[in-house]
Parts: sequence; structure tokens; C-alpha cells
Amino acid sequence: MEPIILPSAKECPFCGSSRIVKGERYFAMCVDCGATGPERTSDATERRFVSDWNSRKQETNIARLLEALQLLYQETRDYIEINNLGDPHHNVSMQKAREALKWKFP
Repeated sequence: MEPIILPSAKECPFCGSSRIVKGERYFAMCVDCGATGPERTSDATERRFVSDWNSRKQETNIARLLEALQLLYQETRDYIEINNLGDPHHNVSMQKAREALKWKFP
């Protein structure tokens, strides 16, 4: 059975998808990245799934993820440079992290 899209659900805070569905259990879920809202009991309604999904603290979650990514990027860059493992600016994962953080390098 095809999952039912929840049209009143906000976009996913992690990937921006608007394809939010009722999960196999009792929660809302992003089809594209798999993020889920809080799990509820079996008597929860679709309205409750959407309410849970829409009311989470998106900005706080994103700020924490960006802070963690920035720290991980800095530590990885330092490790690569200290151990003479090449130019960290040519590493694909480092490039993706820089793009996500929208940093400017000298």
C-alpha cells in the first residue's frame, strides 16, 4: 500500500522535502531522508502526527547540526593538515561540508 502524503505537514527541516507521510507505525516521516516525528500510541490520529511534526523545534535542531558540522569540519581539517594527508580543500566530504556551512576561505 502506498503511503499517504500528509498535505498539511511542514517541509522537512533536514532535507526540505514536502513529501511527509504517515509512517509504518505511529508517526510522521519524511519520504526522502527518513526523518521522523515522535512516535505515538496506536490510537493517535493523522492530525496528531502532523501536529507533532509541525511543532518540533526546527531552528534549534538545525543550529545544533550546523554547530556539530562546523566543529567536525575544523577537527578534520586540522587532522588532515597535521598528518600531511594532502589538501583538505580537495576532499569531497570537506567540500560538501563547506558548501553546507557556506564558509568563505582565504
